[in-house]
Amino acid sequence: MKRGVRSALIAAGVLGAALVPLSGLGLLWLPFQVAHTAILERLPTPILARVLIGKAGDTIVADSRGRWPIRNGLVLYGQPGLTAPGICALEIYSVGTQYVTRARGRPGDRPLTATTVYGALSAPGEDCSSYRDFEHLFGAEDYIIEDAIQVLSNARKSAGAGPLTFSARCLSRLESQEGRPCDARSYLASLDFKKLNHIRLLGDDADETRSRYRVTFMDGDVHGHPLLTTLKIETRHRSRYGPEIVAVDIKREAL
Repeated sequence: MKRGVRSALIAAGVLGAALVPLSGLGLLWLPFQVAHTAILERLPTPILARVLIGKAGDTIVADSRGRWPIRNGLVLYGQPGLTAPGICALEIYSVGTQYVTRARGRPGDRPLTATTVYGALSAPGEDCSSYRDFEHLFGAEDYIIEDAIQVLSNARKSAGAGPLTFSARCLSRLESQEGRPCDARSYLASLDFKKLNHIRLLGDDADETRSRYRVTFMDGDVHGHPLLTTLKIETRHRSRYGPEIVAVDIKREAL
């Protein structure tokens, strides 16, 4: 049997199984449920994606089966594309456990969700088309990503060049564990965009001349506890030169 025909038959079989609801037959359905999951575990990524999300599956380049068992749910990763200097954007599809195992879901469960996430390139000149570092992704609203990345880049560049041109302070609850005080300039100079967790616009002033951002980084761990660093950044708008940093407050804590 030709490979294309065989793949199509497998996909049709999986889709057919997915359409059969879990009924009161209980144990009679269990072998089919197990078989359904086993087949999904072995399908090539393009076929798996097409079975689960239809035509949108044509954009999928990878999935999460190598990171955790499919019975725990599945994530499908879309083709990344450049959205800001050094930053790629991609769609991810989160497929719920009940969707891939045909188990009965709980009220309110969302079996399939699509989200836009972002990832930082490792080096200048790297291309988003080959980006596959799906363990280091962060969230942000798409309409702020370009300005926010420019602000963070400017903060890192300014801190690395010499005295800061804006006010900055750092509050850390980890000085005893880390063995050193928290230094705002040193931290900003070493910002690692691979550790970005989330970027959020807190709001603009009434006259829209200033903006405030909340940016979080996951900076490893302290004695087994995740280390979260939160930056609150205030900027002033300049029409010709982009946003100018006014102040940065840094807070470091173990979760």
